[in-house]
Formats: sequence, C-alpha cells, structure tokens
Amino acid sequence: MNEPLAGNGLAMLEAEMARQHADARASLDAARPVIERIVNSVAETGRLILTGMGASHYGNRVAETALRRAGIDATAIPASELLGAPATPSRHTLLLVSQSGESGEIAAWLDRASGTDHEFGLTLAPTSRLGQARLCLIGA
Repeated sequence: MNEPLAGNGLAMLEAEMARQHADARASLDAARPVIERIVNSVAETGRLILTGMGASHYGNRVAETALRRAGIDATAIPASELLGAPATPSRHTLLLVSQSGESGEIAAWLDRASGTDHEFGLTLAPTSRLGQARLCLIGA
C-alpha cells in the first residue's frame, strides 16, 4: 500500500540525485581545457561577469559569492540588464550561462555581440546557439 511506484516523483528525484555526482565529475573532467582558458582570461582581465536568466542567474549568484570568497572579482547580473547597459570599455571576462543555450536574452546577446577571446558559455546543450557560438563549458 505504501510502496513507491516506479516513475513516481520521489523515485525520479532520487534517481536524479544519485547521478548528479557522476555527472559533475564527468563535466569537470571533460571541461578542463575550457576551464583553463577561462581561468587564464580572468587572470588577464582581472574581472569575471556571469550572466543568465532565471535559474541560471540564481546559480550565477551562488557562484559569485564563492568566487569572491576565493579572491576573484566576480559579478552576476541578469542578461536582460547586460543587454540594456551601454558598452563598457573596461576589460572583463564574460560567462554566458543558459541551460538550454537558447534563452531569449542570451540569443539576443549573441545576435548583437561578435564575441571576444574573453567571452565564454556554460550550457547543457552543445548544439544550441550558445554552444555553437562560443567556447563553452558543457554540462553532462
């Protein structure tokens, strides 16, 4: 009577949680060359801006705090604010974050910005617009 049903919400959540560690390790192992490029870029520019929308932005806010504690000048801003801001002459490394790689604001940024050696992406979708337009960290 109280047996969990295969495919019910709790079982699906537990299965997702069980594979997250392995997915995280696989993501990090595969991304080492890209991580190195981003680290070198941040060292060169001295500043990291993280941008995304929705859950991506909230994840960036968590990362912002951890990065600042590690001594990195990091700022998380919503992609909508980045789109509305005037171009700044200061140098920075930009990390565009979008789970789907197709977020409207990220797509709008890609349409208007040609990208630089200091602009990268983070997505779960390597064939997405973001995945194709920028050197990306690809999550498993």
